[in-house]
This record gives sequence, C-alpha cells and structure tokens, in this order.
Amino acid sequence: MAPKASRCNAKTKNGEQCHNNAIPGSKYCYIKSHGGINVSLFKRVENFIQNNWFITITALTATLLGVGIGLLQLKYYYDDKEREKASALNREQHPISVTPSEINLNPLSEHSQLKVNSDLTVYNHTDDWYYQIWLKIVIDSPVITTKQITLYLRPSLNGKEWVGNDPPLVSTKVLCFRGLDKDHQKAFLCFIRDLNPKEKYPLKLMSDCPEKLQETQIHKALISIVGFKTEPAQIFEGQGEGAIKYTWPEAFTIEETLVLTKGPVDVKIE
Repeated sequence: MAPKASRCNAKTKNGEQCHNNAIPGSKYCYIKSHGGINVSLFKRVENFIQNNWFITITALTATLLGVGIGLLQLKYYYDDKEREKASALNREQHPISVTPSEINLNPLSEHSQLKVNSDLTVYNHTDDWYYQIWLKIVIDSPVITTKQITLYLRPSLNGKEWVGNDPPLVSTKVLCFRGLDKDHQKAFLCFIRDLNPKEKYPLKLMSDCPEKLQETQIHKALISIVGFKTEPAQIFEGQGEGAIKYTWPEAFTIEETLVLTKGPVDVKIE
C-alpha cells in the first residue's frame, strides 16, 4: 500500500497549516515561499497537478477545446479559400452552366400518370458575352419520349422569330431540336443565340406521360451545356431579320425543330 501523503508544513497568512500535500521527500508543497526552494521545477509542477487536479483538468480541457476550435476555424478558412479558388477556376473553364443538371421525371399526378413541371436556368458567370450556347437534355427513361416533354421560355419574347434548317440559319433567341444524339439517346439540343454578361436565362420543362409508373423504372432528364462560342456568328442579310448561321456541337438526328416562346409570336420555320 502506498504511504499516505503528508501535508505541507508551511503556515498560511492566517496561521493555519497549508492544505496542500507536500512533495514526496520534502516537507513543503510546490509553493516556493513555503520552503521547497531546493526542489526541482518538475517535482513542483507534479505536486501542483496533484494538489489542484480539478483546476488542471478544467484548464487542460479548456485549452484543448480552444485549440480544437482554433484548428477547426483555420480549416474552415482554408477550405473557403480552396472553394473560392476552385469556383474561380470552374468559372474560367466553364463560364456557362445550367441548373439543375438532373430532373427527376418520376413524380405522379393524382391519376398515377407521370407529370412534372420543373424550372431550369442557364447562367453566364462571367463579365463577357457568349454566343451559340448549346443546351443538351437527354431523356433517360424506358417510358417517356421527347414527344412527351415540353419546353417553355419563362421570359417573354416579342417580335418575329425565323428558323431555316437548310442552310442552318436562325433569328430566334432560343430554339430546340428534338431527336437522337450522337449516342442514339432520346434528347433535345437547345440553341441560345447569346448570353449577356452575368445573364441568367430561365426555362421550364414539363412532362406529361399517359403510361402508369412501374416501381422498378427510373425516369430522368440529364441536362448539360455541350457548346458555346466567344465570338458572334456570321449574320446573313435577306434570310430573316438578324439571321445567323449556327454550328452543331455534335452529330444529331433531327425529328422536329421547336422555337421556344412565351406568349404570341410570329414564327416562320423553313
């Protein structure tokens, strides 16, 4: 059995015996003025911890907690810096984006039919103009076809719209081609003539499918930007008001050409 620790022999200011336990091999505690002058610093520290274990644990816990919070804040700071760098790099490499990149087409109407009404937005993140932006929407579904998907503009268009497929000319702000992409997937390729600096271009996707949903089936629209240019396209006089020649971003089998509008508009497709 370990010997019982003896109390420090020193007296307090009011004449009472010191309440601290003495350093082993000494008559005094860690307090130098009590007489333990020749005791090493290590033994005094050890004695302090033994006599003040609650204060020591509390102080150590507070210190570790403070260090932990400080390190966590430092991590958040550097994470934010990395996100800012990544975001800036992403905007530099991908100045045009679309949100969302995926739309769930599974929601049902009260009649157990597939029915979706979802917004999507094309963004120009930069202070520059961009032209001939191509938006691709792939319909990943065993049931839904592009015929059962409708695309609308959320902003209104006024004036005359004109499209010519041969040669490939357009004077409209936005049009979509319904058909099959280079991988023979059901898809839309949507053409946006230009985007102003920091411009957001909102559209709406709706689906209306009469087939009933099977539990094992998944229906999605996968959305991405597949092309854009930094220079305006060539303008052709006499073909249509402000008609331009567009360039396909990939091989695409056209089944139908759609001019996206909201409200009445004079559309001419040739």
